[in-house]
Amino acid sequence: MSEEDVQVYQYGFQCRASFKQSTKSSDIISIAYSPFSGDFALLDGAGITHWNKDTQIDKRLLTYSSNKKQLLKQIIFIPKYGIYFALAKDNTLQLLNSMLQRTFVFDADNCTILCMLYDIRKDMIITAGVGGLKMFRYLHHKCDREQAGTDQYFVQYKHYPVRPSQWITRIQLLETNDKLLCVAQKEIILLTSDGDYLFTINTAPSLPLTDCCYCSKFKYYVTASIDSTMKVWSEQGTLLHTFNSHSKAVTSVLMHPQSEIIMISASLDKSVRLWNLETFEEIYRLQVCEWGIQWVGLTRDKFLYCGTSRDLTVWSISFIAHFYSQTRVSVSHIRPVLHCNTKKKPRVISVGEDSSVRLLSAETGQSVSTILPPPDISPLNKILDVGYSRYYGLIFLLIDRLNIWVYTTRTDPASRVDIWEEDILKLMLQATEDVSGTLGVLGSIECLAVLHSHITVEGEEGPVTPTCVNQLVLGLQDGRLVFVDPIVKGLKYHAIAVHRDPICSVREHGDRVLVTTLSHVTTLTFLSLPFLKIMGRVSRNVLNRGIIRY
Repeated sequence: MSEEDVQVYQYGFQCRASFKQSTKSSDIISIAYSPFSGDFALLDGAGITHWNKDTQIDKRLLTYSSNKKQLLKQIIFIPKYGIYFALAKDNTLQLLNSMLQRTFVFDADNCTILCMLYDIRKDMIITAGVGGLKMFRYLHHKCDREQAGTDQYFVQYKHYPVRPSQWITRIQLLETNDKLLCVAQKEIILLTSDGDYLFTINTAPSLPLTDCCYCSKFKYYVTASIDSTMKVWSEQGTLLHTFNSHSKAVTSVLMHPQSEIIMISASLDKSVRLWNLETFEEIYRLQVCEWGIQWVGLTRDKFLYCGTSRDLTVWSISFIAHFYSQTRVSVSHIRPVLHCNTKKKPRVISVGEDSSVRLLSAETGQSVSTILPPPDISPLNKILDVGYSRYYGLIFLLIDRLNIWVYTTRTDPASRVDIWEEDILKLMLQATEDVSGTLGVLGSIECLAVLHSHITVEGEEGPVTPTCVNQLVLGLQDGRLVFVDPIVKGLKYHAIAVHRDPICSVREHGDRVLVTTLSHVTTLTFLSLPFLKIMGRVSRNVLNRGIIRY
């Protein structure tokens, strides 16, 4: 295996594509995304630009004449028919084909329209503004218009009037509970998908709202405001929490596509942030652009796009929210135990800064067992490493270079059942004669891990496989790996020299063992299972790029 066989993944948000508005063009007014083709339509004061994030090729599809500037103020794409709905400056609804050519104009009673939404399930266009919320059925086929007795493409279905203080500035369809979420100046209005009133959440005395999202897991409504705050509300209208981390107006909030408890927020302070709605804590932030973010959405491949008045960027948000758990203590490192040969559920080991160890469920994040901070360890010292045997229900703590404590996880908190002291470990770690016939020196333990697969070694009469399940692997300072029995104290099965530098980490991944050595150069060595043959090495130059896949 060479470095060319290694695929690198960066942690956090990664920019996949970007578009910058020409310096000669006016500011972007609206952005429409087409999940059908994966293209963006960017509306500015002089026309519409078409941009594809995969090819990163932009093309000017529509340009207004010199005396007709800023005719449109919002566009949305309808993937079902491959057309666009546009909201004009004179408050008319316009129908545009796939090439953004106008084919039909509808006058919506000349009321000021602030936003619009299309319900693809019911073929209904929903507008909201000064005149309230109006629903229009869209008659795409000619037979539908003939049956309705009209030559119009839009037929009004329902009208929900509002007070002047309730002017709706944004609407969205909650597919989880089939409701319409309407964001007014200082209220959240909930309607059924047919426009029937349900209830209102009054957010006064906050400043005007800009957006709102719904957390289906906890049944929370999260509102964003121009006063840079985000507030969490229950369905009964009770204020539960206020986020104050942003420094400028919050323009958009939405739920993470891969998690029910993670929320994404964007602000005019140029940053995108992730929030945990279970603990009400910020878990990640990144400044993604040079201007304030005004539009945020998700693409068909779960990428996040962020739009400003001058540019549009597309970000990969994978590898963020696959697992989350609350530990109530700062975590120094975590280790997943996901590659067991048993049928038991996987676990995650978390080591705290106070030397406490928590065994967590990888599916729910719930605590299974906890090892309290060992009283014999000074607060200035830390646990060197930890290993977990899912088969035996044991956790091994490397207290110091020649001292291992063994805990059972069948109780909570975990109970210590054994101590491997220096005398026993020295017998197991004693080096034997190597290939050259010289006797190696005794090495101290740098790390440990539990191997869930069998190994095969060469014996006097051929290949031999120990019957022990879940062997304990010790990484030594002299670059050796020592395989010992986790139950029978002092029983060693095999030792192999992997590198000349100290081994600082040992991990099992599928049919391979990953060994990390650290000196002046960090090296990752791949060993095959069960024969423990060296498959290749990866240098520090590749490791510094991020997370790797092989």
